[in-house]
Amino acid sequence: MAKDGTEVQVARINSRQAIIVALISAIAGIIGTLIGTGAFSGAEPVAAQQNWLKIDNVQMPTTFSFGNSGSSIDGVDKIKGLRVVAEINGRAVSYPSRTLWAEAGPEMSGEVFALPMNENYQVSFEIIAVTESGRMGRFISQKVEEFGVQQIPIENSYSLYEVGSEGSRSSTPKATIKYRLSDRSN
Repeated sequence: MAKDGTEVQVARINSRQAIIVALISAIAGIIGTLIGTGAFSGAEPVAAQQNWLKIDNVQMPTTFSFGNSGSSIDGVDKIKGLRVVAEINGRAVSYPSRTLWAEAGPEMSGEVFALPMNENYQVSFEIIAVTESGRMGRFISQKVEEFGVQQIPIENSYSLYEVGSEGSRSSTPKATIKYRLSDRSN
């Protein structure tokens, strides 16, 4: 036994008490579900509609600076490919979904992702870039964009900042993601 007061004591309950605890938990779950779905409010349920995120294109520099905040202390390397990670209501999706890397540019093919069926969406992005020499770079933003389902359709741009090899972020945006939220998958 630990003498510093950190020992753990196990609660002992019999099978009847365990069944009662399980029943109370199940009843509380059912009541919580009924309250959460509005069953007690008398309001008509709202039909959920599938909405979609489409990443149209990414505009970013053709090189990545491996120094502090974009300085060329450690050199500059040409970007070979990128991966966009979109986070919607805490759920991450990744573009491209069928290859490891995509080339950036206004002519790049877009990709569509089903959104969770919610009344509100919180959206943020990150870009991971790989250079010709195999080094990795990141573009991030602290910004989380929020939209209500009633605002859809939306066309928007999201700005990202280069993260230097020492972990500091550039002071000006270096990449932009053009995206849409819509009720159509095209």
